[in-house]
Amino acid sequence: MEAMPLLVLAIVSLLSKAAAPQDARAQVPTADAIANVRRLVNAMYQEELRGPSRTKQIELERKLLDHSRQPDIDVATKYVLLEMARDTAIAVDDDGTALAAIEELSRSFQIDAAGAKIEFVDARAAATNDPDRLARFVASLLRDVPTAFVAEDLATADRLIAEAQAVLKRSADPDATALVTRARDRSAQLDANRDAFASARATLATNPSDARANGVVGFHLCLLLEQWERGLPVLVLGDSPELSAAAALELKPAPDAETRLKIADRWYEVASRLPPIPQTAARLHAATWYRRVFHEVKGTERRRVAKRLAEIDPPPALPKSTLKIDPADWRLYRRITGDWQPHLVDGTVCTSKGTVFTVKNPGDTGGQAKLIFVSRLFDGDFVLWIKYRGPLHTISIGEPVVLKDRIIYLDRLSTDRTDWKSLVMRRTRDGLTVWIDGEPGSVVLHNTDEFLASFFSVELSNGQEISLRDFAFRGGLLR
Repeated sequence: MEAMPLLVLAIVSLLSKAAAPQDARAQVPTADAIANVRRLVNAMYQEELRGPSRTKQIELERKLLDHSRQPDIDVATKYVLLEMARDTAIAVDDDGTALAAIEELSRSFQIDAAGAKIEFVDARAAATNDPDRLARFVASLLRDVPTAFVAEDLATADRLIAEAQAVLKRSADPDATALVTRARDRSAQLDANRDAFASARATLATNPSDARANGVVGFHLCLLLEQWERGLPVLVLGDSPELSAAAALELKPAPDAETRLKIADRWYEVASRLPPIPQTAARLHAATWYRRVFHEVKGTERRRVAKRLAEIDPPPALPKSTLKIDPADWRLYRRITGDWQPHLVDGTVCTSKGTVFTVKNPGDTGGQAKLIFVSRLFDGDFVLWIKYRGPLHTISIGEPVVLKDRIIYLDRLSTDRTDWKSLVMRRTRDGLTVWIDGEPGSVVLHNTDEFLASFFSVELSNGQEISLRDFAFRGGLLR
């Protein structure tokens, strides 16, 4: 193998540094500072605080959360706003917003992040028998486990996993069960591999070209921690010809469609010869590459890729309970000139009957309008299920007034008026994955990334009808 670039050697050298990063979070403000700021915030929101209805309280918690995210806000005010948003959300059983506030407190301040989430989930889970809600708690707990793994903090990871297992005893949700099982098994594997990883890093500190040490570290980063960008430049220097060759293929600059398919196939084949935990990581990594190339291959190759994706990472199953379509949860936005303007559904512009929405007047000059689900903000991790029938222009995440040209959308939608089509959207820390009738959808990003926080919308042309059913979701924040 030719000599590796100096940059790669520098990366390998950095891996040997075991010093823990300093905690950049702010200290929790003093009791006096909190009390002083709370008086100011109470005065600022005195009208909202007097609102007795659940709707008013939900509006308040969202205002508090949004206010806390403003730039240049002082530390004490941010802390108080987040605490008040959390407490208001807890009072009205809004798990999503409460967890969002807890997570932001944990990211911003030196508190026990795992302990804060466990305390919240423990109390809320004990008060419900709703299997979907319990499954959401499990997913929320496990969301922080990969971060703990990367920080080599197995104690925190195991605390979160143990709480997730306790919640799981009251929920038979298969997806939640699979999440807990995988997290528990990964923790055990990382623990078993900890000494070998530490020893290999120490070796690389003095001998960056040591093939065995590179193999151990690269394997640990890629196939146990799933830190592929960090691990591939190390794995390529390792002593496993098979893993080194797969890493080298992936590290080629700007691979074309043919090479992307080869990368996916290579990791799929490598996975078959690995133990269970790294095998799952390699297969999921192969799935990432298969999705990237799915819409660029045709015929038998596309069918082969679709079959492998269905095997590795099928779409989540529709929950037993779905939402009843409520026109009050939707707005139609249209634009004749200037900005988009909202209209109530069941008004003169857009009407509903059952799950069928009809647009009666033209939207912008292209004839489109946006039917937006406004009762939930799709932020953080979520899964959304919907069945549709009718000629759709676009299904998207975005909001026309505030975000304007920032939008995530997917196209290539079937426009059949007779057959129902299923759509599943899932977003995790790894990005947005979409399936249409079980096959990967094509996601297009405009002036944003896959983690835009906004609303779900369906774009329609003048005179169109769209029928929606089996509408369900997990995650997101209540509005």
